[in-house]
Amino acid sequence: MKNRVLFAMKIREAWVGTLIPSAFAASPYAVGQKAEVLWQETWYPATVLNVNDDQCYITYDGYDSSCNEWVGYSRFRASFQTGDSVRILWKGIWY
Repeated sequence: MKNRVLFAMKIREAWVGTLIPSAFAASPYAVGQKAEVLWQETWYPATVLNVNDDQCYITYDGYDSSCNEWVGYSRFRASFQTGDSVRILWKGIWY
C-alpha cells in the first residue's frame, strides 16, 4: 500500500509539473506590457492593450488610436528595462 501511495504522489507531481508551465506558456504576453512591433522593416515602441491566443492588440507609443492594430507574434518582440520581472522558459520549466 505504501508503494502505491508513493507512486500516485510521483505521478501527481509529474502531471502538475507539466500542467503549470503550459498554463503560463498559453500567453507569454500581458496587457500593459511594453513591446516593439515591426512595421515596414522598422521596430516601433508599443504597449499591449489586449491578448488572444496568437495575437496582441497594440497601441503604438506616441501615435493616436487610429493606428492601433492586432499583430501576430512574428511582428512582436518584448522590450525590457532594468528591474523588470520576466518569465523565462529553460529546459521546459518556467522560472
